[in-house]
Amino acid sequence: MISVIEIDGSYLEGGGQIIRTATGLSALTGKPCKIFNIRKNRSTPGLKAQHLKGLEAVAKLSNADTSGLEIGSTQVGFSPGKLVHEHLKIDIGTAGSIGLVFQSLMIPAIHTDKKLEFEITGGTDVKWSPSVAFFESVFCGNLDKMGIKIEVKVMKAGYYPKGGGKVMVKVYPFRKIEPVNFFEPVGVTVRDNVVDKPRFPESKFYYWQPRSNRNKGLVIFIGEEQPGFKGYELVNCVLDVAQKLKVARVYSCAAAVTRVHHSEEMKVWGAATTANLIDELSKHNVVLRGNLRIAGLNGLILGMAKERGMEGICLLGEVPAYATQIANPKASLAVLRVLTKMLGITLDLTELGHLAEQVDEEMDRIAKRVTAEFIDQFTEPIWEQDEDEEEE
Repeated sequence: MISVIEIDGSYLEGGGQIIRTATGLSALTGKPCKIFNIRKNRSTPGLKAQHLKGLEAVAKLSNADTSGLEIGSTQVGFSPGKLVHEHLKIDIGTAGSIGLVFQSLMIPAIHTDKKLEFEITGGTDVKWSPSVAFFESVFCGNLDKMGIKIEVKVMKAGYYPKGGGKVMVKVYPFRKIEPVNFFEPVGVTVRDNVVDKPRFPESKFYYWQPRSNRNKGLVIFIGEEQPGFKGYELVNCVLDVAQKLKVARVYSCAAAVTRVHHSEEMKVWGAATTANLIDELSKHNVVLRGNLRIAGLNGLILGMAKERGMEGICLLGEVPAYATQIANPKASLAVLRVLTKMLGITLDLTELGHLAEQVDEEMDRIAKRVTAEFIDQFTEPIWEQDEDEEEE
């Protein structure tokens, strides 16, 4: 029996955001929740129309069992089922905020594996709530930078007190390659003594498109693991998607294991599918080693891209040979600095830089400790001679 998470709806500011976030996460994780003291400190406690309609929409999206869903209710129960995919129509019935209703839906909606469409009727521009214009430009604009595509179309504006505005929202899911054909399960997770379904490594596509240039963009593929036997088939699937999206060039990133010390600056090596691209690498001070072997899918994807007539570049960050089992953000930082210059984009690498410094400091501590242990175990002290001992 999965335990129910109990949430005090009067905590801190105690507004409707607690309800929206709690039920959205409940739908996503499959964990039931009970929210009590809903909007307790407000002049009119309990659920209002936009809270109720948001809850009903998330319940429908996640096939949830609910209790307490009525105007003025100060306690609700929410037990989600499996996420479903359908076109949902939501009529708030008042000038309640359309943007806030969608906030309830956003968390589970962006994690489904099919496109979802919502038609929401209510207020587009009302007090104490973000306008639909803000929702589209700022909220969805920032999600777009993370690879989450949401289209918003205002069919009709709606103002207080009548409402009646209508907005169409389309949510495009993260794309992924089904793992069952390429991987074995990595094991199962046990939650509250209950075993979950087998978990496979994930292989997902993300994309980013600058608002300043709709003709250019990035498609990013990230895989948690490389398959043991079916790497060729997996890469074919990745390149099929790339060609359907008219990708002009493929970049892969890998590690260059070498005799470098972790305290040194990590250089970036490079390889490419054509001589013209080698010239481009030279302009960015990439080390060209001549002959080398790129192991795994990072190299295979370039060879197969070349077979298809696609341009390809591999950037390899130097990694100390003695630290290959340790995550190396310093190497990642070096690669990303080159990659962003080649792509002509700006990326905030501050957090990664701090992480690289922390790992360097930890590596220093480990090196000092290992050196001290080596000296203690494998060397003998050289004692000073007695004063009366003759020198030879």
